[in-house]
Amino acid sequence: YYPMPRAALPRYLRERQLYDASRIPVLFEGDLYADLSFLPLNIAEGYGLLRRMDPEDRPNSRDIVIYETLPNELS
Repeated sequence: YYPMPRAALPRYLRERQLYDASRIPVLFEGDLYADLSFLPLNIAEGYGLLRRMDPEDRPNSRDIVIYETLPNELS
């Protein structure tokens, strides 16, 4: 069982004793992504100009964008 951090985690924490007493394994983000340094969102082949952009910059259709952090629209 993976309790989604914002939705189900508070309920899991309230009911933790029930999960501990059951045979259902519980996984957290740290368990799933501990050894992961890069998580590609969309694996594809593309062509364009590789650009490092700030969150307030807007890419055009030919940009392959590198962000230091995700803009609010993508997080």
